[in-house]
Amino acid sequence: MQLKKLLHVLESAGIDYQFEGDTTQEFNNITGLIEATSSDMSFLSDKKRLNELEKSSAGVILLKECPNFLSAARAILVENPYFAFAKLSQFFHDKGVIAGVAKSAVIDKTAVIPQSCQISENVVIGKCCVGRILFPCARRGRFRQHKNWQ
Repeated sequence: MQLKKLLHVLESAGIDYQFEGDTTQEFNNITGLIEATSSDMSFLSDKKRLNELEKSSAGVILLKECPNFLSAARAILVENPYFAFAKLSQFFHDKGVIAGVAKSAVIDKTAVIPQSCQISENVVIGKCCVGRILFPCARRGRFRQHKNWQ
């Protein structure tokens, strides 16, 4: 996807940015500094990770200020790099939700799950869960009801 389009996503989200590089560059993904390749975008929001930035192969990097060792052509300067990263991640990875229940999912017969929910592979929903607002527990591959919602 062309960088020009990704910068438009930032503009649409009300995020001001500065960029001096080539906006026709193509990017395939947005990922962490260490994993990034030249066809990926990344971000830095914590100065403690400057050593990772020095080693990163990311094509462009969202950050608040450009350190001397980084080419300005690779830096997209934003006030809040973490927020900009979140918006672009959403854009890259938003595939929409398709309702349904995976064959490997286990749902207790007392659970109430709306037909509009997507229940993914290996998800376990326990007794008496009411599926109005469910959040993924990434570590356990399960869903739980958020404590602040009914």
